[in-house]
Amino acid sequence: MHELTVARCLVEAACSEARRHHAQSVRRLRCRIGALRQVDHWMLQEAFEVAALGTPCETGRLLIEKVDLTARCPKCYVRFPINDGGWCCPSCGSDGDDFSGGDELELISIDVELDDESTVKNDEASTTCNTGA
Repeated sequence: MHELTVARCLVEAACSEARRHHAQSVRRLRCRIGALRQVDHWMLQEAFEVAALGTPCETGRLLIEKVDLTARCPKCYVRFPINDGGWCCPSCGSDGDDFSGGDELELISIDVELDDESTVKNDEASTTCNTGA
């Protein structure tokens, strides 16, 4: 279950950032995960709850942004998502090329709660999780 490894990586990065800000808890983590990573988002949510136990992330929410693999049509230059094996341009039906995206695994922001009840949002928390996958 590599979802647990991903969840642990996200919790570790978020806790490190929370310590840096002397925060008491992490409210939200936003991550971006590409379709090629083959991460089950429901299982990742469950794994996050387990990985977060006893950490500043325990009461936090994990928000997941799904990123599709995209292709470009060589005839009409439309960029389109590759969904369910559909490799053809939705505009003209040509096979796509120039594939990009879909391989992301990034922690893109963390919201932490400080002792004085203010919240710090760190959109510069872009961390790529290295899970060995």
